[in-house]
Amino acid sequence: MIDMTHHRSFRVRNKGFSLIEILIAVVVLATGLLALTALQGSLTKASAEAKVRGRVAAVVAGRMEFLRNGPYDSIVAGSDSCATTTPPDWVPASVCSDASIGALSVTQAVQTWSGDTTFAETGAVSDPNAAQFKRVRLTAVWTDSNGTSHSLRSVSDISPLGMVSNLMVPPDSDTSGGGAPIVRQDNPVTAGMIPVALGDGSSSAASNPKPELKEDGRNQRIVGTRFNVLNYIPGGDGSSLIQKRFENELVRCKCSMGSGETDTNSIYYTAQWPAIWTGERYDVYVPTPSSTVAPGQAVRSGPTSGVVQSDLCTQCCRDHHDGVARSAADPDNAVAKYDPERRINTDANESTGAEKYSRNSMGAYVASTTSYIQACRVIRVDGFWRVAADTYSRHFGLLETTPVSSVDAKSGVPTTAAKDAYSTFVKDYSAGYQTTLATDSGTAPTNADTLFDDDARGLNADPIVVETPNVNNDWRYLHGRGLYVDYLEADARKRIKDILADNDDDGACPPSKPKYDCILPYLPFTTINMTEIAKWLAEDEDVLQVNTSNLMSSNPSEPFGGRTKGIAEGESLNTGYTRTSNSGLAVYALAADTNNDGTPDVYDREEFGVDPLDDTAMLDDAQAFEVGQGAGNDGLSFYLRVSGTGINKSAKYALGTDVDDCTTPATGDIRCRTNATTAPMSGSFTLQNYWTEGTTTSTLSTASCTNLANQSPPATLAVSVPYLNNLGVTSVTVVAGTGSVGTSMPAPANGTTDGKTSETTTIAFSNASADAVFQVQFTSQGSVTGATVQSCTVDKVRGTWTMSVSAWNKPWEN
Repeated sequence: MIDMTHHRSFRVRNKGFSLIEILIAVVVLATGLLALTALQGSLTKASAEAKVRGRVAAVVAGRMEFLRNGPYDSIVAGSDSCATTTPPDWVPASVCSDASIGALSVTQAVQTWSGDTTFAETGAVSDPNAAQFKRVRLTAVWTDSNGTSHSLRSVSDISPLGMVSNLMVPPDSDTSGGGAPIVRQDNPVTAGMIPVALGDGSSSAASNPKPELKEDGRNQRIVGTRFNVLNYIPGGDGSSLIQKRFENELVRCKCSMGSGETDTNSIYYTAQWPAIWTGERYDVYVPTPSSTVAPGQAVRSGPTSGVVQSDLCTQCCRDHHDGVARSAADPDNAVAKYDPERRINTDANESTGAEKYSRNSMGAYVASTTSYIQACRVIRVDGFWRVAADTYSRHFGLLETTPVSSVDAKSGVPTTAAKDAYSTFVKDYSAGYQTTLATDSGTAPTNADTLFDDDARGLNADPIVVETPNVNNDWRYLHGRGLYVDYLEADARKRIKDILADNDDDGACPPSKPKYDCILPYLPFTTINMTEIAKWLAEDEDVLQVNTSNLMSSNPSEPFGGRTKGIAEGESLNTGYTRTSNSGLAVYALAADTNNDGTPDVYDREEFGVDPLDDTAMLDDAQAFEVGQGAGNDGLSFYLRVSGTGINKSAKYALGTDVDDCTTPATGDIRCRTNATTAPMSGSFTLQNYWTEGTTTSTLSTASCTNLANQSPPATLAVSVPYLNNLGVTSVTVVAGTGSVGTSMPAPANGTTDGKTSETTTIAFSNASADAVFQVQFTSQGSVTGATVQSCTVDKVRGTWTMSVSAWNKPWEN
């Protein structure tokens, strides 16, 4: 039976809201409205605080700008506040009247930093010419309407070069903005520099060369020579407008073929064409067609591993390659060259004139397809270091130096007459380019010696007279000058020829204008102080004691190179020598001989060239000396052969009251010429400047550093820390002649402290024969002394944290 019963279900629908639901909605709405009210209040408060902080920031910024535009000497500590109405009153009253800014005060703290190599806080500096700057900290403190305290700080470093009011000469009123930046500085010409007027109202001068030093284990090595060439307009107010600045570094490198960068994504991978002079500036040469690859790309050369040399050797080894040397019949040879004046050397069996060379153990040049030596000139072009075409010395000459108290050559600075005559010589030499350019040749005029030796110029100085021989500390100083001019490629030749051809009365080179004034502004020339770079040799070493040094002194009035002492009656020449190409400028000196044989490794002795022709292409000039009888005497000498030290070692001797400097000749041992007339000799010699400074990577705390990022830095970061390698004498032996020294080695003497740069060591000796040679061996005295951080910053750039140390505490300098 089927159940037919139907079941019906019902769902009751609720209509309206319950009271509880209404109450919940009201609570939610009220909470939202309260939140919006609180947010609006916070925004209003934040806006008011930002407005107040902006007004205070404007006060601080205005004060800092006022200090930047005022006299440097007037930057001193001080303060001002709304409560102060007496001078200095530089907090505006309009800010003080703001009810939201209460009790505003601004404190001005000033620290003076100065130093020769590294900067440290030193307080007031008495010497106005000393390198210095002032660090100004402006700290503003105020309270808001609720009594909450707020603060704001601004810090800026201000240099006197940017502050002296007469340097900030505004542009003429008829000029418009948007051009190149205006760069002014104090007169850039210092002692040892000779400016040459360019004929367009500007002048050109090269700074005195400086060495580039690099750590070599626990020693140092000179790996390059740096100088700047400035074109500037002298100002009548003591300032100068810098028009062009050419940064130069000459480096000497040991390279290996096939060892260059292999990462094709690396910016160091692709060999480049040379940077050449275009008539206006240096630019990287662009061949025709532009797809033509540079010769270095086929070689893939790089710096030899394990050799301490300049970081710029990466570019030098990679780029400095030519295909085939030029011939006189084809001066351009289709493309620009790194060594445009090199020719095929048939005496060396060359086939291309682009062969590379190394030197064997006998000092002979050997053509090499693996390792070789190279010298490069590297110039900064558009912010990047580029290997430029070689520079060439067109002349080397000695200029008359300044007498002091009527005593000849007591200063290494050329006389005013010599500088003026030399400047005229450079101008007259440059005029010769109108002849060489007429034949479309980029080579230089060859009449430099004839012009320089013209008696009417007075450039060849009279003999230097030393009335009394062998007088202690009676050193005489010379000044060697090199004139360098690049080979002119086609663009540069065309530019100068166009100027010369524009010879109408209103043209660029009118008939009334000297030809050198038309040429010099477009000629890539410079004159360089070569005194510390040239090699010096006495014609008669029994008459003159001559010093050759790679110290490259920062005092041109008392250079190390070429300093001369008359030691016996007679006449002699002191001759300076330099090679004509890059290798003559690229100083490269071992910090210490690596095998303690007293002789640097063959491949990197700086007196060698990079190929057979380069080695023999020399220029020289000589200065005559006349040493009189006087009351002096022909003293005896002894010699010091020092191993294991840094590059700056020097010595003095003392035989009773007979005390003087010893000298470093071009080759051989340190020579101590005394006043003793009979042997044996007894006395002492004092060694100094034998310390070495290097760097080592260490992990340092960042806690004391100023954080330039908006994130918390790591607790420690790696940084290169300077250290002093403390050296001491471990043995002294007599290796030639006779004599004796103590068996125990002395501690640092003369009131100095062990581990300081002022440390000296005195060795007593007795019964030394004439020309005795003392072998002195230095070794490291255990652990090195590291510097500590004085001030530093940390920053995060492209995701990487770095620490920069602006000042170190070096205990060895105290």
